[in-house]
Amino acid sequence: MLSLCRTAALNAWDKVRESGEQLKAYAKIEQGQTEPFKDFLNRLTRAIDI
Repeated sequence: MLSLCRTAALNAWDKVRESGEQLKAYAKIEQGQTEPFKDFLNRLTRAIDI
């Protein structure tokens, strides 16, 4: 049970937006030249999850 709660809490935390953060339409999101692929995927996933 504790494991399920932990997983749910971590998933919820990942969806919390920074104050003032603005997200673009996901079709217009591009990876920056020096942006790690993992960071790009996180931004893309967050935009789609809205």
